[in-house]
Amino acid sequence: MSFMTEKEYNNICRKVSRKIPFKCVAIFTGTDGSLDFRNGQQYNLYVEHNNEHILIKARNAKFCLYSSVDALLRNWEIKNIEDVNTI
Repeated sequence: MSFMTEKEYNNICRKVSRKIPFKCVAIFTGTDGSLDFRNGQQYNLYVEHNNEHILIKARNAKFCLYSSVDALLRNWEIKNIEDVNTI
């Protein structure tokens, strides 16, 4: 899991549990080439939660599903979380 404060971790957990989508800048820390993501590369992500998975989408149409916040954080170092304006 990437280093983050308890407040940052709780913020992500709150958004996911309430199904509040958010955007963030994140560095991929998982296995190089996994789903075409490159270890150490920074990505702009859109994160949302449906009833089963946490879905992350990158601008270049890459995506990945995670079962929990902890699983997500094993592969990503999350930075600069922004709310997504919904209409």
